[in-house]
Amino acid sequence: DNMLASVYLEKLRVSGSEQRYISGLDFHRNGDLIAAVDQYSQALDIDPQMALAVFNRGQAYAELGKTQLAIQDFDLVIGLNPYFAIAYYELAKVYAELGDYRKAIADYDQVISLNPKYSLAYLSRGVAFGSLGLHQQAIQDLDEAITLDPEYGPAYYNRGHAYIKLGQFNDAIRDLDEAIHLNPDDALAHQNRASANIGLGDLQQAVLDLDEAIRLDPTYARAYNNRASVFINLGEFRRAIDDLNEAIRLDPSYARAYNNRASAYMSLSNYLRALQDLDQAINLDAGYATAYANRAIALYRLDMESRAQVDINRAIELGFDRSDLQKEVERLRN
Repeated sequence: DNMLASVYLEKLRVSGSEQRYISGLDFHRNGDLIAAVDQYSQALDIDPQMALAVFNRGQAYAELGKTQLAIQDFDLVIGLNPYFAIAYYELAKVYAELGDYRKAIADYDQVISLNPKYSLAYLSRGVAFGSLGLHQQAIQDLDEAITLDPEYGPAYYNRGHAYIKLGQFNDAIRDLDEAIHLNPDDALAHQNRASANIGLGDLQQAVLDLDEAIRLDPTYARAYNNRASVFINLGEFRRAIDDLNEAIRLDPSYARAYNNRASAYMSLSNYLRALQDLDQAINLDAGYATAYANRAIALYRLDMESRAQVDINRAIELGFDRSDLQKEVERLRN
């Protein structure tokens, strides 16, 4: 009788952990992450070896932005089951979100060793390589992702982005054409194809792609900024300023847009207005070398040479090309 009672109690105990786990899943699906964490934790109080409860709690912590707790749970899952490939994948995603791409890559390596056909792992590792500037390695992984899933648009998009970084603009356009074919409403793909067209010198086609990116996402500040850059190169400074006004309205902290609007104003010889924008760009990003260089030029135009020299020195300290800047200053002096 005592043995039967223990078996019965054990079944109740396991049943209780499963009930709480299932309850946690329901809360999780409905977006109540705090309640989900509570239910998963209660399940683990009853059965500390329930790997799925630990895994799902880790996912809930990641969604809540509690990255260290998520990392602890994913590490715990892997300790319970070293062959749980998706746990390595979720752990890698957290490291990637934290900007620790080398740790992310190490965990994506584990995923791929356990499941060599997992196309998302190749895609994600490729993105991590790209974030480290290792674009050739990124392309190799994205090649494999596309081989495994030829209809997955994000793989073409990311490979196209890697080709842009390598200056292989025709290859980039080929991939971005395919990404757009698979997902015509992808504003980012149109924006990146515009970058590739700029690299090839086809500014009119770049404008068409940026027009489409903005049509698809009218809140896309970067697309307005980039279209403005093309307009500046085409000598259409008023159109550039209109786009940059919109970029800044959408994102008042967008330092590059202030710098670019200053460039447009300088092209129209409005150096005081340019100076205001460059002050704002530098206030937003104190390490923005190009803004210091442009402000130096604006100050020279306004006969403020001593202030200009301070900005020249700062721009060079931050990595701006000394010879290019000195040539421009000599041109202004003459």
